[in-house]
Amino acid sequence: MAFANGPDCNLNCDYCYYNNHNNIYNKDDNFKMDLETLEIFIKKYIESQPGPMVEFIWQGGESTLRGLDFFKRAVEIQYKYLPKNWQVKNVIQTNGLSLNREWFEFILKNDILIGLSLDGDEEIHDSHRRDFKGAGSYKKVAAVLKKLQEYKIPHNILTVVNKTNVKKAKKIYLHFKKLNIKYMQFIPLVNIADKNKKCVNKNLVSSLSITGAEYGEFLITLFDQWIKDFGDIYIQIFAEILNAYFSAPANLCIFSKICGQSPVIDHLGDLYSCDHFVEKKYRLGNIKYVSLQSVVNSDLQRKLAFAKKIGLTEKCKNCRFLFICNGGCPKNRILDIGEDHKQNFLCEGYYNFFSYSEDLMLKIKELIQIGLRYEEIRDKIFSQ
Repeated sequence: MAFANGPDCNLNCDYCYYNNHNNIYNKDDNFKMDLETLEIFIKKYIESQPGPMVEFIWQGGESTLRGLDFFKRAVEIQYKYLPKNWQVKNVIQTNGLSLNREWFEFILKNDILIGLSLDGDEEIHDSHRRDFKGAGSYKKVAAVLKKLQEYKIPHNILTVVNKTNVKKAKKIYLHFKKLNIKYMQFIPLVNIADKNKKCVNKNLVSSLSITGAEYGEFLITLFDQWIKDFGDIYIQIFAEILNAYFSAPANLCIFSKICGQSPVIDHLGDLYSCDHFVEKKYRLGNIKYVSLQSVVNSDLQRKLAFAKKIGLTEKCKNCRFLFICNGGCPKNRILDIGEDHKQNFLCEGYYNFFSYSEDLMLKIKELIQIGLRYEEIRDKIFSQ
């Protein structure tokens, strides 16, 4: 994952990670990754991959602010170093505000996947995703979504589940269906508290963060809507949970058994353990002076990787759903429950949802194993 434009953004979202938590950058810095750093990164990243598919994920901040010419150059460099018979895939996570016809044509030509941030309908979305003048961004994002669909550009929607929309799962889902959205991701907001800001839950998290119980109820409501559209609409977390019932490895890092397999690079070329740990103490070196393989195998990265497993509480170790979440993201292990290690802040919600969905997940697994198609699975589920 690469931050082509650092933490810089053209929106001023209330819950932004960089606004609320990260203070490692000087606000007066030029946040643009230079072309020398870009080429070194791409070359070393491709060399570190087993192939034949190499995926680059561009995030931020708002990565598109680095400019279209930068990304055109990035693609050129990728093909310069890509071995014969290998393929490259680019993913851009964006708020969409910078995209225009020239961008759409470039994205389509290079088969780039777009992750578009959208928190719900206009009222929900604009409650926290506003620009620096206080204007909402929903109308512009909705227009970009329509263009992505017109150009038939692969895309998914990323929704931050926060204190404002956590009780509106059904409304959000039905609105997204109305917009003909087929791929959805829902990211629970757990921002560790800034001691200088208003906080909740014994000052553990920021006031816009959600509790585990709230997240569980959100997932249950969402699941009840989604199951009616099983096979037609993809929701990342539900797909990951179903994968776990098939004993498949997690694609979503928060549910993987170990961490540390996906370091991130910022605009300066500095490498960090992952996008949840872009902090000075997790800096692994600079891409100009270290190899990515040495970073992954470094003591700090190995410590982070295995800390996820050895840092489980007894409650987690004895949980019948450990095979699904593996304790969740270490960033969220902040609840003191009187054991040697701390519990995941979202644990209650995960457990409640896993319990609620267990029977249906097992039924879906059974029906898939006997070879039924999606529509047949839906018919079987709702005929019982």
